[in-house]
Amino acid sequence: MKIKTSVLVAFLLLTGCSKTEEKPIDPTIWGYDYNINQLSGSFAAMRSATESEEGIYFEILNTDFVQINNTFMLGYVDKKTNQFSIVDASGDAKCSFQSPESCTSFSETDYYQLNYYNGYLYYVSDSVNDAGIISEVLMQMDLDGNNRRQVAVLSERKPDESSFTMIYHRGYVYYTYGGTKVNRIDMSDWSLEEIEGGTGLRLISASGNEVFLNATTFTDEDKTSSNAIISLNTEDNQLSLIDENLSPYQKENDKYVTYVEATNSMNLYNSSIKETVYIKPATGSVIMQKDYFVIGNLADEPEDIFLYDIEGNILSTYTEKEDLRLVGFVQIVADDYYYAYRYGQDYMEFIRIPIQNNTFGEAEIIASWPWGLLSH
Repeated sequence: MKIKTSVLVAFLLLTGCSKTEEKPIDPTIWGYDYNINQLSGSFAAMRSATESEEGIYFEILNTDFVQINNTFMLGYVDKKTNQFSIVDASGDAKCSFQSPESCTSFSETDYYQLNYYNGYLYYVSDSVNDAGIISEVLMQMDLDGNNRRQVAVLSERKPDESSFTMIYHRGYVYYTYGGTKVNRIDMSDWSLEEIEGGTGLRLISASGNEVFLNATTFTDEDKTSSNAIISLNTEDNQLSLIDENLSPYQKENDKYVTYVEATNSMNLYNSSIKETVYIKPATGSVIMQKDYFVIGNLADEPEDIFLYDIEGNILSTYTEKEDLRLVGFVQIVADDYYYAYRYGQDYMEFIRIPIQNNTFGEAEIIASWPWGLLSH
C-alpha cells in the first residue's frame, strides 16, 4: 500500500536563526537505532527515565505541599559504578533535593517523553502563543540541563494525548496521537513528514528499515483489518499489514506480548507458528529483550514484577516489602538491571534490581528524596 506523504517545514527557533542548517546524524553513534531497553509502545508516556551510553537520566519530582505545587529536576546514575548525581552545570553547592531551583535541570513543568539521543536530552512541552493557543513542541537541551531550545512543533494545537506514542530511530523522531497518520521528524533539519494510513495508530517499536505500529483499523488492497499490526518501511514510506486481531504491548522479532480484554489477561503470541501462551491475569507494562522479557504488574497490590524467558515461561518474581511499593510502570532494563521507581510512607526512590542467572536479586537504591507522586 503506497502512502501519500506531505512534507511540512518545522522551524527551528534558535536565537538569531531563521534557517536550519542540515546536520546529518552519524549512523555510528551509540543509540542510533531504536532503544529496546526503554519502555515504549503502550504506557510509554509513563516512562520518566532514559538511557545513554554510560548512564540513566531520570525525572525527580519535588512536591511543595504548602504551595500545592510540583517542580522537577533530573537525576543521573552511572551504569557501571551506580554513582548518582543531580543533573547540574552550575556548580552551586545549593543544588539539592531541598533547593531544586538552584540546579540547571530545574523545571516548573515535567520532562514528558524524556529521551536521550545523539548527545542531547529531548522532551515534549507545551508552548503558548500570543493568541493563547497551546502548541505541543519538542525541546532539546544539553546533558547538564543548559541551553534548552525548541527544535520542532509537534502539533499546532494541543491534541488528545491518550494514545500519544514516540520513538527515536535512525535519525528520525516518529510519533502518533492515535489518529490516522504517522508523523516523522528528520533530526538533520527538523523537517516534518506526515504519513497517512489506518486509524488509531500507535507506535510499538522499530528494527532496521521498519517501524512497527498497531492500528485500530487498517485497509490494504481493499481488505480492512481490525487491531492490525502494520509495518512502515522507512525507505519508501509504504505501510503493509503484518498481522491482525492483536492488541500488542510490545514485540521482539516474531513474538508479541499482548493484552486480551475479553479475558483480562496477558499472553505471548508467536506469529511464526500462530501459537498463544497464557502469561498472567490483568495488565502490565512490558520491556522485551532478546532472551527474556519483564512485566511490571499494574493491577494487583503489591505491584510485583515478573521475569519470563522468551518462550513465556516464568523465571522469577520480585515482591517489595510491606512498607514499600514499586511503581508498576517499567522504566528501563539495561545491562541486566531493572530500573524503576518505588516509594515509602514519606519518600520516593529510584532503584535498580539485578537480573542474574534468570533471577531477580535485591534492590539497590540509587537515589532517595522526600515523597511525592510521579508526574506520569
